[in-house]
Amino acid sequence: MSLGEGADPYSRLQKALPCDVIGFEPVGAEYEKLKAMSDPSRIYLPYFIGDGATHTFHECTIFP
Repeated sequence: MSLGEGADPYSRLQKALPCDVIGFEPVGAEYEKLKAMSDPSRIYLPYFIGDGATHTFHECTIFP
């Protein structure tokens, strides 16, 4: 999920060590925002990461 302009947790990493970022964003609207950024060094996938069992997803609000 985007934390807003200037709050990118991976920008310092990518400046220090050029690398690709692969992220997972299951919230549809947030996934679309990340895709729209069009950064070729970042790949976002619309999935959860889990153990394959059924669990409850707790969505929370992030405060900057």
